[in-house]
Amino acid sequence: MKAGVLHTIHGGVQIEDAPNPVLDPNSDQVLIKMAVCAIGAGEPRVALHDPATMNARMPTVNLPQIMGRRGGTGVVAATGKLVTKIKEGDRVLIRDNPSCGHCLFCRNGHEHLCQGNNGWTRGGFSAGFMAEYARAPERMVTALPAEVGFDEAIMIIAAAVGYRALKIAQLKIADTVIITGATGGTGACAVLCALAFGAARVIAVARSSERLEKLRAVAPRRIVPITGRETLIDKVMEVTEGRGAGVLLDLIPNDPKTLEAAIECVQPGGSIVPMGRGSEGLRIPLNRLTQKGWEVRGSTAAYLSDLGELVELVRFGALNFSPVTVVRFPIERANEGLKMVLDRPGDNIFCVGISIHDN
Repeated sequence: MKAGVLHTIHGGVQIEDAPNPVLDPNSDQVLIKMAVCAIGAGEPRVALHDPATMNARMPTVNLPQIMGRRGGTGVVAATGKLVTKIKEGDRVLIRDNPSCGHCLFCRNGHEHLCQGNNGWTRGGFSAGFMAEYARAPERMVTALPAEVGFDEAIMIIAAAVGYRALKIAQLKIADTVIITGATGGTGACAVLCALAFGAARVIAVARSSERLEKLRAVAPRRIVPITGRETLIDKVMEVTEGRGAGVLLDLIPNDPKTLEAAIECVQPGGSIVPMGRGSEGLRIPLNRLTQKGWEVRGSTAAYLSDLGELVELVRFGALNFSPVTVVRFPIERANEGLKMVLDRPGDNIFCVGISIHDN
């Protein structure tokens, strides 16, 4: 089968023949004919030369490896005998989740802390779905209703990380939320999820005023755009009448100064959820942390249950992705798609997908 394979770090994706995945007929496995593969922000930094992250610790990658680890969409080609809900011909969403489902953390409902597999929490990098066919256990596969298209499913994959982070933050109805990195695909989807959660206001922090205005158009009274960290604290305190925000989601990698400024905008007892990763240190005086009573909880991944919930929110119109577009590249131009994620050209808010089969 045709697949996008990475042979060396920063060496780019090579399109080549790879062995077809073999379905165990006596298992709970699902064989999927892939339609569109999702591309996240981390993968291009591994596949392409990115000066901004050249000094950052790279995840462990077993090479050669099929790329597209974030997930994708497709049609079920076959199922094992132990599959109970998914059937051949179903349109599905698949999002990589390296959790084993059996370790202490998985059993206690903390899939993102799984220690059973070599996933992100252990510095690893799991194989992807940039191929004509993919195989996965049924628990990783979510059926798509007719009302949810493949492009919307790609946005659901992007939204899932922020959706889980809002749950971890225990966002309350009518809270004010700060989201940094708010105009990337994942950040913008996090803003839209916060609105669906019932946040009264979302303070969206990003560098592009043009993208922020497009995002703000969804809910002009609820989305407050802010560019630059220099005025962040003053503007947040003005908007919140001195109270600060109840929740902070940080999606900017390797920008501790912006994160430090945003933390100062969190109200006493508020939740701080770092998501942007990075190798640089963060300075929070211990007495500041204890006096403010802030709760700091990292988040790196979505849970499999989040995908089904997001599908239903999109299906019935409770979650509006209208400011975000999906830009597709054929698999032969996969490196162009990866580069677009790194460069983020233009003023549009977008997610990138790699088209495998026509749909």
